[in-house]
Amino acid sequence: MTCPFSGHNGTNGLLHNNHDSGLATSDSPVPDSEADPATGGGGNGEAKRLNLRHLTKAVGTFVLIPTNFLRAALRSVILRAAPDLWATLRMELSLSEEQFVLDPSGAGQTYDFEGVELIADIVRRAHGRLGISMPELWKCLGREFATLTYQAYPSALRCVGSTVQDFFGSLDCFHGHLAKAEEFRTFRWSPPYVRCVARGDDLDIQYATDVDRPLDLLHFLIGVVEQVASSVFSVQVSVDGMHGDDLKENQVVVSNFVGAPTKGASVLDLLFRVTVREPTTMGAVSAAATHKVELAKVLNRHPEKLSQDPNDLPVKPAAFCAAFPFHFMFDRNLQLQQMGVGLLRIFSSMLATDLSVLTYFNIISPRLEPVTFDKIMLTMHVPFRLALREIQSSQQQNLQVTSPNNVYLNA
Repeated sequence: MTCPFSGHNGTNGLLHNNHDSGLATSDSPVPDSEADPATGGGGNGEAKRLNLRHLTKAVGTFVLIPTNFLRAALRSVILRAAPDLWATLRMELSLSEEQFVLDPSGAGQTYDFEGVELIADIVRRAHGRLGISMPELWKCLGREFATLTYQAYPSALRCVGSTVQDFFGSLDCFHGHLAKAEEFRTFRWSPPYVRCVARGDDLDIQYATDVDRPLDLLHFLIGVVEQVASSVFSVQVSVDGMHGDDLKENQVVVSNFVGAPTKGASVLDLLFRVTVREPTTMGAVSAAATHKVELAKVLNRHPEKLSQDPNDLPVKPAAFCAAFPFHFMFDRNLQLQQMGVGLLRIFSSMLATDLSVLTYFNIISPRLEPVTFDKIMLTMHVPFRLALREIQSSQQQNLQVTSPNNVYLNA
């Protein structure tokens, strides 16, 4: 059964309509730039310039799932379906209305991550009275949460990725910034790890977390993915979710959780298969063309005229090594094949006897035990932090890597 909630413009979250979710479309267009919650820019209409801090706040809200955003989303979902039920629940549980409303100006916005037990309790009490299953209500909550987050940070979230695959595959790059953000200092778990793999015309999103909050993450995130595809990329998708241990096909899911789990926590692995919905109201030729366009919004696919042959590169190795002095490349056996001139100056006297990457670099993060080519490929979406092995620990220079073949010196 689909979400029956429609037609009520609630206070806190009303954007793009998502196929069968029933989320109402706001009469007001989404602004092209957000107000700065830190300065209260929303109160006086002051436009917010997009910067790293603002982008980190947007991604942090999206991936860490603050409880205050959850409360506001749940209120909107129930109010839109049955206003009388929301009033009844408030009386039963002695709820404060202010606790379930986000400040529309964003001024002084705080982020809390405790108290999810109340959200779960309300879902348990509400689903039967609304005539839908609990999993379906969690999906509706996920859609509304994604809608609220996009309403708060439209410009920032549009900058995260150019496709659905690019969007979710880029989230892990913010882990270091989330750890330093003052807004999320009360988040006591590791940020979730997300990895995307294209399988034919489908997209697999693998999600790993050590968060032990009582959320039905499987169904909640199905709603989130569907709404992100609809709101951010204007494409309608179907999403099937499954636990990593429940796969029916011959597919091995290696946990992509490469951080340090919270003490005593276990890692939850989920897999979401995203499929573009087939058009149903047009002819075969136009439907095929439309489907191809929609796929391009979901999957990262190289333009047909873009060569994949290294021999077609206009930049020759010598020029590349000079332009990127601290890059290196290696093969499946972790044997160095190419180095930038900066690294060559450091290692030139040793390269004649040993070409192993692990001779020269120590991988500080992510955790890879043991270090293999396949494990590196599994974690290409995570920034790598390396240290030169030859230098004493008190003098180590940090190296920040965005992918296994690009290294940047942060001395």
